[in-house]
Amino acid sequence: MSEIGARATTGLLAVLIAAPLGAAEKVPGRAFRGSGGTAVYHQKGLPTSWSEADKKNIRWKTALTLPGWASAVVARGRVIVTGANAEKRMAWCMAVADGKQQWVTELPVVAGATEGYQTDTMDPEWDARMYAAGSPVTDGRHVYVIFSNGQLAALRVADGTVAWNLALGDSSLNQYGLTGSLRLYGDKLIVVFQGEKRFVAAHDVVSGKQVWKTERGSSSWATPSLITTAGGKDLLVLLGDPDLTAWNPSSGKKVWTIDILSGKPDACVGPSPIFDGTYVYVNCQGSGIYAVDPDAGKKVWGLEELPEGFGFSDGASMVANDGCVYQFYDTVLSCIDASNGNVIKELEVDARSSYASPFLNGKHLYLVTAEDVRVLKADPDTGFAVVGKGTLSGRIEGSPTVAGDAIFIRTDDAIYCIGK
Repeated sequence: MSEIGARATTGLLAVLIAAPLGAAEKVPGRAFRGSGGTAVYHQKGLPTSWSEADKKNIRWKTALTLPGWASAVVARGRVIVTGANAEKRMAWCMAVADGKQQWVTELPVVAGATEGYQTDTMDPEWDARMYAAGSPVTDGRHVYVIFSNGQLAALRVADGTVAWNLALGDSSLNQYGLTGSLRLYGDKLIVVFQGEKRFVAAHDVVSGKQVWKTERGSSSWATPSLITTAGGKDLLVLLGDPDLTAWNPSSGKKVWTIDILSGKPDACVGPSPIFDGTYVYVNCQGSGIYAVDPDAGKKVWGLEELPEGFGFSDGASMVANDGCVYQFYDTVLSCIDASNGNVIKELEVDARSSYASPFLNGKHLYLVTAEDVRVLKADPDTGFAVVGKGTLSGRIEGSPTVAGDAIFIRTDDAIYCIGK
């Protein structure tokens, strides 16, 4: 094992083993976009530039045999990622230190799931990724995985054996797949299902047994966010068409719902809500960007037109910190005042955005483009100075995972560990 790999493994193990089950999402790397889905990190030693061609800051690369949108998760010195097609559902586990495969598990179809499920977006590349669209989540003992045929399963992190494997329902009516990633709240696994029925539910992490289930009427391909409001309320927040809804994650009881998208026929609900400690922010193609006070359950402001006619994201989520809400869509980075929705600054980037979402690490903003990753100084007053760039041989569509001093990025045919 290299000195770098040993340092990464030791640091990750120290943090991850110390984390209790109820705090699983608070450990970077264990859930989609980190704690609660905020994508705001404060990790030391994270690289701001890398190059596969120049072998710069690439610790390892491991091949994957199936594609997916799903981001990787990291636990106990291991990184786990899923992939699927119409016939197979796979999970791979690699060592954080060197990328060597620790185990691989294929999930058999279970009764009640959609056997032979087919995506139908009329785009072959999209279709190929949609079978494993939702990201897993882990508490360090198990990794919980979801596939677009309606299967939900728990695998043991240690050896990949199946703890439980169940069907959520018939997903055949959902042509875009189950794109919402999983969340953990204490001993509850939170899942959003969109198929013949639409619901949000919680399952016991040990047994897989359903703890609560709440029907919902709105369509959504977003991931819910888990937040603790300024007033101390724990909420599960999800944007659908047309409503933004908050539930009590312990009971599934609806706390509030706000009509956001009525009268917006072109709205496309793909981006996930974010939270900065004060407001919840949502963005939606064909609609706008909105801020909501989660304690009051009321809309604070809405921004439905950007300067120069720039648009709103249909896939990538936003990130917010230090009074700024950042959206990267098409070729434009927009910085919006979190308090009132005014546009502070916009920057045109010489590459188009991908469906992977940006993240913040300290004062650095990482933007995933269709070509590379741009790292900017998150300071609109200085014009978003370029800090570095990261390039890989494959196209990045899954949102990067941050854990320890490394970034984990999956492409259609490989997963990378990026670190100094």
